[in-house]
Amino acid sequence: MRVFGHPVHAMVVAFPVTLLLLAPLCDGLALMGAEPSFAKLGGLCALLGLGCAILALVTGFVDFLRLEQATPATTTAIVHGVLAFSATSSLGTAVLLRGSGPMPTRLALTLELVAALLVVATAWFGGHLVFHHGVGVRNQRR
Repeated sequence: MRVFGHPVHAMVVAFPVTLLLLAPLCDGLALMGAEPSFAKLGGLCALLGLGCAILALVTGFVDFLRLEQATPATTTAIVHGVLAFSATSSLGTAVLLRGSGPMPTRLALTLELVAALLVVATAWFGGHLVFHHGVGVRNQRR
């Protein structure tokens, strides 16, 4: 999926990656007794990160459908997509568990940390798709 010749997925993934890493950091600081506003910021990062992650999943899936099937890039893309879906699911569960309370639960924080680790792995595989397989950067359709 491209807009003005630029891949949309590459543009939108920076937001969920950043927000999914900030959410557990802010919530962890809040649970350790730092400024209480960190809990609000953590919740906001988690919620916005979830919305952005869903957008990234959709644009990534559209790109996946355009890949040539049964190639090494396809296998890497499947791993990348499964990790991205897992990270989004973990974060979505954390957001649901968090509810509207002022402080996150330890379980919600744990799920946010799991999501953060999964998003790092997802980003690694995404980078592998681009830099090793050339997905999204070559003029040919893959």
